[in-house]
Amino acid sequence: MDRDGRPDGIPLAPRPWARLLAVRDGAGGGAGPGTRGEEERLRAVLEEPVVRACLGAVDRSWRPRTLVHGRLDVSTVRTFLTRPAGSRYVLQASSGLGHPAWDVTCALAALDALDPRPRSLARSRSTFLASYLRGGGAQPLPAPPWRCVVALTQAMALVDQPSGEATSETVDALLARARAAASWARRRTA
Repeated sequence: MDRDGRPDGIPLAPRPWARLLAVRDGAGGGAGPGTRGEEERLRAVLEEPVVRACLGAVDRSWRPRTLVHGRLDVSTVRTFLTRPAGSRYVLQASSGLGHPAWDVTCALAALDALDPRPRSLARSRSTFLASYLRGGGAQPLPAPPWRCVVALTQAMALVDQPSGEATSETVDALLARARAAASWARRRTA
């Protein structure tokens, strides 16, 4: 263990929302090569007080003490039906010591994208969360600020794509999801 109580030799995971903070604060140039309208809508959402509060809350609560994947989504999980059956995670440059709420929230967002039917989604989410907790996952479960920031990073990733690869509707849906989570977070703390 190092002097901060972290295991030796394991790098710190980068804060996945660092670019969001830079774009919000006007540093680091534009959001990316997406259309100007998408970038402006992202920047406008980042300026909203409830969204700024969520970004700040997540940034302050980041505790690099647990090994995290850093970018858990459908492109980084492989499921095998042959023996031994199960899922394997493809490690990323974003792996390292970080906050487990990030991976859990990313996994829940991936489930949302895979199966939007409410009843099926609720079953998938509760199965995942029960397995996570049974496996020794950290409590408490991710709060709305984490959901807000995950949706914002997903929108940023789409805006970073070459123009025309991401639809405005998808970016707008992610920004709406971020706003909804931010509003929910504000109601819970009010």
